Amino acid sequence: MEIVQERMQQIIPPSVHRSTSTGIRRCARDEAGRVFEERNSALYYMFANGDVENLSEGSTERKEVNERVKWIAYKNQFFTSLIVPDSYFTTAIVDSEKLDDNPDYIKEIGHTGHTRILFGTALSGRIHILLRTQPLSAPLRPAE
Repeated sequence: MEIVQERMQQIIPPSVHRSTSTGIRRCARDEAGRVFEERNSALYYMFANGDVENLSEGSTERKEVNERVKWIAYKNQFFTSLIVPDSYFTTAIVDSEKLDDNPDYIKEIGHTGHTRILFGTALSGRIHILLRTQPLSAPLRPAE
């Protein structure tokens, strides 16, 4: 998916080059084994130098990242959503909250990142394999 803005000059002046991206995902409980699903649901992010980190799968955690971030991925047991800025997130806040008292959802993961206005997203059942074997060096294109 590519997001293209047209005729937005009245809402976002051409002089604005930075934006805030915010995302929240509630990870639904689909299996009888809650702990297994918790271990397979997390928020991952890649620094500009190629290092990948993730928030704890088993506890509530919040981090302020004051380095450039290349992408942020919301990984669930079967699907991964990936947010890829046109350049980098200059800073980001990432968090993961366990929802122990909620019978329908296991956790809520989210981010707030500062970036240029343009960014892309990808949704795939197998993208986590791509990210492990071939970290993104360029924006994803539909043919890839």
